[in-house]
Amino acid sequence: MKTLDSKPSKPLRHQIADDLKQKIQDGDLKIGDKLPPEIEIADQFGGSRGTVRLAMQELVQQGLLYRVRGKGTFIADVTNVNQANGNESRLIGIIVPYLRESLVTDMVEGSEQIIRKSDYSLVVGYTHDDFEIEIEQIERFKELKISGLILFPLVSPEEREVIDGLLRLDIPLVLIDRHLPEVALNTVMADNYSGAYEAVAYLQSLGHQRIGCVSQQPSALVSSAVERIRGYEQAMRDADLLPLATIMAGIGSRTSGNVLPTTSSEEMKFVDHMLKISDRPTAVFCINDFVALSVLRHALSLGIRVPEDLAIVGFDDIPFAQLASVPLTTVAQPKLEIGMKAAELLLAQIDGTPLQKQTYRLPTQLVVRAST
Repeated sequence: MKTLDSKPSKPLRHQIADDLKQKIQDGDLKIGDKLPPEIEIADQFGGSRGTVRLAMQELVQQGLLYRVRGKGTFIADVTNVNQANGNESRLIGIIVPYLRESLVTDMVEGSEQIIRKSDYSLVVGYTHDDFEIEIEQIERFKELKISGLILFPLVSPEEREVIDGLLRLDIPLVLIDRHLPEVALNTVMADNYSGAYEAVAYLQSLGHQRIGCVSQQPSALVSSAVERIRGYEQAMRDADLLPLATIMAGIGSRTSGNVLPTTSSEEMKFVDHMLKISDRPTAVFCINDFVALSVLRHALSLGIRVPEDLAIVGFDDIPFAQLASVPLTTVAQPKLEIGMKAAELLLAQIDGTPLQKQTYRLPTQLVVRAST
């Protein structure tokens, strides 16, 4: 086992990365050399395989290593890396988690509308909500020498490392839909807090006082979900009402294809409990339309009338919302405008315009339908 600092001043992954970098600089590791498997390096340094993967990813982002799927990780040609930024293409990348509903496709369309008016072309990649695929897409775009990137982050705990690597390569970057804590980047998203606040205030104006909130697992890391829950809670407090504990529905990420969402009894068990208690809420604010449509379907299956017995509000205004058996009241995101603003910011960064790194929150609109 290799001995590193007994009292390390930096995380182990950075120490491992520094050690490998030194070996590259000293010539102990040469261009084209294949690194040992992650498990062997982990044993050598007394760390975990995950820590080694983060260290190697740091060097991949710096251009010192490259990966070949199914073959391993190799030492890169640093001279080519140093020349890469001088040979940028006229391509701009956008990476999103999926391409099967308007929440994302409208954002992509908005970006494309702006970018096609410039000298650049838009290249789209999606991740299937998989962090490993997100890394692969970023690596593919780096090989294309993109001039900038718009990223809809998955908010994985390891995502900060990936973004740090992009920034070290001076690749202009704008985030959409979600911001990442402690990362100074231009981010464009809906005003989730105000949208949720307005939705709950509207329910209160209809006479509802016992209003529940239903979220989706996992929501703790997703800034949009956190801000919507905060908006719900503050609207309740401002009306001198007690916010109820947020119910977590164990629902999958999104709709699939052109069908309305279906849920299992296990996924809806906490919602089921909320709807069956004697003092159940008379209205619920749901963290997104997918959750709201699932609650709507489940309530109707229990014989609960919507909106007579239970009013339901969602968030996003996806096409399914107005097609439900009881059309859904929801908060519409400015999806197209988010994509357009992100593209404008990215093009300004590429052109060298000095910008203050901040989060741009665009206004939402409450769309009232039959569910309330």
